[in-house]
Amino acid sequence: MSIDEIATQFGIELADDRANELEAEAEAFRETLDVFEPADPDNELAKGITTGADEYDAFRYQFEYESGDGPLHDLEVAVKDNIAVAGVPMHCGSRSIEFTPPYNATATAKLLDDGATIVGTTNMDKLAYFTTGETCDFGAAVNPEAEGCVAGGSSSGSGAAVAAGLVDAALGTDTGGSVRIPASFCGTVGFKPTYRSVSRFGFVDLAPSFDHIGTLADSVETAARVVDSMTGVDVNDPSTYARSSGPSVADGVGKSVSELNVGLVAEAFDLSTAPVAETVRNAAEKLSEHGCTVDSVSVPGYSEIIYALTTIESCEFATLLLNNGHVYGAGTGYSEGWRRVVSEFVSSGDYGEHLAKSLVINAQLLNATEGKQYVAAQNARRDFVRTIRSLFETYDALITPTTPTPAPELGDVDTIDDLLETEANTGPFNLTGHPAISIPAGRVGGRPIGLQVVAGWNDDPIAARIGSAIERISTP
Repeated sequence: MSIDEIATQFGIELADDRANELEAEAEAFRETLDVFEPADPDNELAKGITTGADEYDAFRYQFEYESGDGPLHDLEVAVKDNIAVAGVPMHCGSRSIEFTPPYNATATAKLLDDGATIVGTTNMDKLAYFTTGETCDFGAAVNPEAEGCVAGGSSSGSGAAVAAGLVDAALGTDTGGSVRIPASFCGTVGFKPTYRSVSRFGFVDLAPSFDHIGTLADSVETAARVVDSMTGVDVNDPSTYARSSGPSVADGVGKSVSELNVGLVAEAFDLSTAPVAETVRNAAEKLSEHGCTVDSVSVPGYSEIIYALTTIESCEFATLLLNNGHVYGAGTGYSEGWRRVVSEFVSSGDYGEHLAKSLVINAQLLNATEGKQYVAAQNARRDFVRTIRSLFETYDALITPTTPTPAPELGDVDTIDDLLETEANTGPFNLTGHPAISIPAGRVGGRPIGLQVVAGWNDDPIAARIGSAIERISTP
């Protein structure tokens, strides 16, 4: 694009001689900026990489990558296929994408620094844009706990790997529930930490204003240890912040819940099937036997806010693709090599039916309304955030069913409405950024269901505290 064309975008008219002067000045300035060319971290590469061969189609690749002793030396961990592991091809669930990062995502690096062994990357919905795992080009992960049913998504392989006992924990990403949904469907723990407490450097964003990195795990304690390892300031992601001094997330595990106040979100139970609502309510109300006050609370706008999430998500994702995967201001962008891969993917048009439909519809709405649709959704989000924050002036935590239903059968989630139903209780807390953990609460029709605990901003230890109490209560 010429400097004349750029000036015209801002309503500026340039005479030819002035355009030439500015072109020369811009070129000189560009040369001075070469010193700021970003350099990727230099990491040792994973070795012995083989294609995943487990019976659950959980792994994309398997290997053994360790860095020594540390507090997580006893944990074997997998990493979702959209989080960088140095030397391991990253596909984001698509055969049309292959990028081999020469560096680790910050979350990966921190786990290795703390002694964890990374044993593989896990399959996922294509570009993390679905909630069942069925859009993965490498096959849908099998739910080890519900035959013939989806594993949940988009972190489907991570859910299956933990549920099958292949790993102790598996990193996932959570934009509308993609850690907590597979946790609910597969009967594992799923922890989404407070927004921005975990660096997103080395992660392929979907909707940057509410993307989270979290973990699925075999217990609340394991999940809390992994979250503790990942949190903290990262110079590669300036959106991160240091948690205030206080207890670690793991410190909350096993502590008494007496004198805590918990609110059961009435609308979330109304959105759920009767058997799910009853099972989760029964588990939650047992907290009162341990000195916890349990009330029902109404949250205005709860049932409708999911439409704001899908609007913001689709608009941000469409913009991200058109910018070749570059996230401005968040520090999560990759090198030129990654942006080239995204550009080639966009040119290929290999989105799949669900993603293509959503992108086209929402991009058209964004264009037709000149961005007003996106702004309106963000305004609704702002109001909802205020509503939730006000509740934490009274309550230490909120409880909902994680998903309105147990795991659907393969092929049952087909329409946008079906998709939104799976996110109805998880998505609202992506918009607010509050920490949320899903804990197995029982079974409905033989299939696992999860109970979700949402804590106040940066109160991740409270989520772990109540989550571990539910875990003890719900264990036969």
